Amino acid sequence: MNDPVHRGMGAIDQGAAMVAQNIAFTLNQVACTVNVDPAMRLSDLLRDQLGLTGTKIGCSAGDCGACTVLLDGHQVCSCLVAAAQAEGRGVVTIEGLAQGGRLSELQRAFLAHGAAQCGICTPGMLMAATDLLTRNSDPSESEVCDALGGVLCRCTGYRKIIEAVLAVARGELDAPQPPAGAAVGSRIAKLDGLAKVTGSERYGADAAPVGALWLRVVRSPHERATFRIGDLQSFKQRHPGLLDVLTASDVPENSFGIFPQVKDQPVLADGHVRFRGEAVIALVGEYESVMAIHEADVPIEWQPQEPILDVEGALRGARPPLHAFAPDNVLIRGRVVKGNVDEALVQAPHVTQGTFTTSLVEHAYSNLRPSQIDGGDTDYTNDADCDDAAIANGVVVRHGALIDALGLVCQPLALAVPPEDTSSHPRSTRPPANSKVFCASPVILWRNPSPSPKCTIAASLPAVLPRPVPRARTISGALSGPRAPSDR
Repeated sequence: MNDPVHRGMGAIDQGAAMVAQNIAFTLNQVACTVNVDPAMRLSDLLRDQLGLTGTKIGCSAGDCGACTVLLDGHQVCSCLVAAAQAEGRGVVTIEGLAQGGRLSELQRAFLAHGAAQCGICTPGMLMAATDLLTRNSDPSESEVCDALGGVLCRCTGYRKIIEAVLAVARGELDAPQPPAGAAVGSRIAKLDGLAKVTGSERYGADAAPVGALWLRVVRSPHERATFRIGDLQSFKQRHPGLLDVLTASDVPENSFGIFPQVKDQPVLADGHVRFRGEAVIALVGEYESVMAIHEADVPIEWQPQEPILDVEGALRGARPPLHAFAPDNVLIRGRVVKGNVDEALVQAPHVTQGTFTTSLVEHAYSNLRPSQIDGGDTDYTNDADCDDAAIANGVVVRHGALIDALGLVCQPLALAVPPEDTSSHPRSTRPPANSKVFCASPVILWRNPSPSPKCTIAASLPAVLPRPVPRARTISGALSGPRAPSDR
């Protein structure tokens, strides 16, 4: 394509930044008025502006259901609801289920049946089940499955959750007390389950250190394009409170991927984007300043290209290829050895024919278990301390890729518990000796649960950090280190 150069993001109105407006609604039976961008996600409003972090974020795409809340009594994915849509309506979150200090029947049943495991999906499950039981007090198992179908769980296999919802109709709200002398082997409530069913459990994205900065990623509006970054120095001067802008040149190893031998995705695009929404630059600074910047003011000049939209088009030899290392757009080839299929079918006692399809499930970036994080060569899944790694749910991702991208040294580190409250984490967060599982922890990502709008995602370097070798660079280093003249 020979489109003219596009300046700024180009995907939305090129005028001034969106003006905040007052939005009045009822939140957990209490009247509430906020002054925010009407296009803000309801999930972000609840968490970042109002401090209700019981509503969890798993995908921001309506896929996982962890952010499910009730809107006028009906379950919705709050990540797909604009704040303006709450105007004049009633919103109920996990924090609004318990009344007068007493758990709801569903919350009690979830505790009794062990339906809350890691706890990330629990708020969404409870809200979806509340919607169901409000409409149908005695649902069948299939009706329960239908009602909970929009909320994904990786821990329970769903059986305990379904049992808990069905138990409410039967009045089986609490775990039965075993007779004297028969306690061993009987079911007990999960020791840390209360915080999970009330939404008060604290995860890595639920707290932030005082004074932390906000990081906002600017993404591509084009399916495929080349681009040039303009004068960032004058851009920063025009926006007081914007402390720095990170680009591909700030990333020591600008590539990552699920498989170590195929790392085909840059952390920040370097002059070329391959899909709409690809991360290009990161704005770092104070919340109000960073969020007030209009995309059209970001100094990026775009040159759109013809996108490759399907596999067939890619295999027809599209030029230029997506990646220089794969001129035919084939990522990887393998060899499959098989016998005589026709002969085997003739000799088989029974043959059935059909067309079978499976749904696409992309879960490679979240909820990795410790044995997966380590690449599978070491199994820590039997170590009780490793439960704390699984709790991270999205913070701990492919540790080797994170360490390479940040330029850090791989050494054993301890996960940091949010300093505001350690009582909800009775287990030690000390990793096993010589463990590489926790090496992604030099950068701890937090969000502030306080009502202040300065709810931040920050990069902090705890005191347990190893001393970096000369090649090592951290995000803090990227903010203060040398700049490439061509980018500034």
